[in-house]
Amino acid sequence: MTKKLSKKTVIISCVTIVCLIIIIALIILLGSKAKQYSGDAKTYNVTFYSDNNTVLKIDNVIEHHSATPPVQPEMTYGNVFVKWNEDFTNISSDLDVHPEVKTVKSEKNVFALTGAYGTKGLEVVVPLQLCGDVLLSGFELKVTYDPEKLELLSVFNVDGGILLNDEEAGIVKINYVSIENTVSDVDICSFKFKIKAETGEIPIKTNVISAYANDGDDMYKTDYSTVDSVVYTY
Repeated sequence: MTKKLSKKTVIISCVTIVCLIIIIALIILLGSKAKQYSGDAKTYNVTFYSDNNTVLKIDNVIEHHSATPPVQPEMTYGNVFVKWNEDFTNISSDLDVHPEVKTVKSEKNVFALTGAYGTKGLEVVVPLQLCGDVLLSGFELKVTYDPEKLELLSVFNVDGGILLNDEEAGIVKINYVSIENTVSDVDICSFKFKIKAETGEIPIKTNVISAYANDGDDMYKTDYSTVDSVVYTY
């Protein structure tokens, strides 16, 4: 005669089986995760180039992670870095990244801010240079940014001819007078910012109030152009 199992025994058996199934599932899941983050995880090479195709950096990136670009890409004379031409976040294959540039060789008196990349909480340096066909004796300009998204930490002077005034949040005023009456191609100064924004594009703009030159006899206003910057957060 077959012995009947008690209700209590049946319940205990069912609970035991369910627990075993859960434990086995957890072991499989944890093993899968361990393999994902072990040396078997897929990685890809993200290669950053200068404007003359020199390799600046090769970043070995885990699949679906982001590459870290060079702090300041190297440019040849007459080119200003604007941005990288590829999205280097969520990497899923090998990737070559080249700079997009603004060429100023044929332009006259160009006030150019360089583009920059960073993440929230990190510091970025944005140089301001005078380039192109330069013939100036002095200038007055202001650089504006969003103080809600960028915190200005400091401004690096290249020489003693620059006066800075950042009393108003989001505005830096610059006055420059050349002793030799002609300003050559120079890095005027560099701005160090701390990024406060999570993601997105943060513009930095140059507004030239006046620019003038001395031809030896007369002081006159001269033509100029500007290249603005964007801090890209990723």
